[in-house]
Amino acid sequence: MQTEQLRFPGLDQGPNLNVAKLTRSHMTPAELALDAAAREYIRNQGPHVSAPLSGIDFHSLKVLLQGFDRGQGNNHLDKSTPTTHRIGYSGESSDVAKRIAAATSYNTPLGEGIGNLNLAHPEAQGYRSAATLYYQDNPTTVIVPMAREPVTGEVAVDYASSMVGGKHVIGITIGLDDQTEEEAKRAADRNGSSHLKQSDILRAINWKALCAEIGIPHTEEDPHLPPSGTKGLTMLSGVLAARVINGHAQNGVAFIDSDIMNNSAGGYDPLAYLALPGVVNPGNDLRAISVARTGPGRNNEMTVNSLNELAYDTDQLDDESRQTAFLLAATNSWALTGERLFPAVDGHSMLFSMPWTTGMSIETQMNLYRAGIELAKRGVQSAQVFNPNPKVERGISDPVREFSMLSRCVDWQVQVLRHASRVGRQLPDFSIADIADFNKSHGAVEQTRYYVSERHAPNTPRVIERDFMLPSVDQMISMGAVNVDALQTYGTR
Repeated sequence: MQTEQLRFPGLDQGPNLNVAKLTRSHMTPAELALDAAAREYIRNQGPHVSAPLSGIDFHSLKVLLQGFDRGQGNNHLDKSTPTTHRIGYSGESSDVAKRIAAATSYNTPLGEGIGNLNLAHPEAQGYRSAATLYYQDNPTTVIVPMAREPVTGEVAVDYASSMVGGKHVIGITIGLDDQTEEEAKRAADRNGSSHLKQSDILRAINWKALCAEIGIPHTEEDPHLPPSGTKGLTMLSGVLAARVINGHAQNGVAFIDSDIMNNSAGGYDPLAYLALPGVVNPGNDLRAISVARTGPGRNNEMTVNSLNELAYDTDQLDDESRQTAFLLAATNSWALTGERLFPAVDGHSMLFSMPWTTGMSIETQMNLYRAGIELAKRGVQSAQVFNPNPKVERGISDPVREFSMLSRCVDWQVQVLRHASRVGRQLPDFSIADIADFNKSHGAVEQTRYYVSERHAPNTPRVIERDFMLPSVDQMISMGAVNVDALQTYGTR
């Protein structure tokens, strides 16, 4: 039998969807037998998480980073460290490094020539049905941030409602596009979801008093107008709504982007893939789950390259900050995915206790926060689920704009880890004073970065401005910065 014939139905071979498999109306007895074998394998072993970090001796992470003797001026390799516990001269990594990299990964290829489980395939519908049932057993609020997203925003709200029920979906609009506003309202009327406006939610915060407390200049005459920001403020308004307006404080929280053309069953289907860890590993205590890409992504390399350098930056980072960088480089295949699930662990999603940001750095902040939790817990608290179906977005981002956004995110992870080293604690333990010190030293700093031209032309300069860090939603409420009564009244209108 040829290798080609050994492919399990429902298992895609790589990053591109195999359309032929989706249109096949029947399978031979041999294919059915292989499908049964694949199902049994997946039930028992994969999609899976390899041994948690605690199970492979979390100290191994330190050993990998201490393979260089800092006592010698040029960081010469300390040959007393066993070869099996450090990077080899040939470039082959040790088993420990490989196991750390696999420790959060679900739905990885099952073997040579056998790809990831594809929930779009008819023969994989049992798994997709189980993913839908996951949300019945684990109530989850899905937040859909919408800027200028005509058509696709409404599709995203409908898709989320079909997975978790309309009452658990919050569409957040920011008022930039009348058509998006109308379609969000129409979707809410149709499926019982909530359509809320970012500006109305954020007015419940006394920004003037809060900014004074956390080192952010507030120059607006109206004390209820927030500082300048983008995606971070939109996502914050959704989390505030879930926490206060919708009364979903005990729920898990998920985000999906609203500019996706194939947000549907049989398409990109992110909520189904996000549920897979709970389907195949019920009762886990994962706090953060994200969709990962198979194959190179448009925004992975810059982030991981930076983390690789930070992991060995003994001059400016302490051991815990370097371990955080190493852990993220190993276990985060898509740093800026917009599709994420934060289950309720002990009745609380980590999003309510995570310090927030004002702009595009918010997803980087989520990564740093979950890695900090894993360091403190000495074990896996996150998962990434590989989705073989490509994400088809409504428009193509301008390369220079994309570079600017990525530069902001890379700069953010550098500054947060350096600040963590200075204050002696990681992001999950930042106090209000730590956040204020960060903002005073780093907030809104402008830098000029150069984009390498794709043509025969000089490099293109771009000015990027760093975001501000905000307290967590729980901290804001405990500080009295949020008018909870006003938010609840807004939710009943």
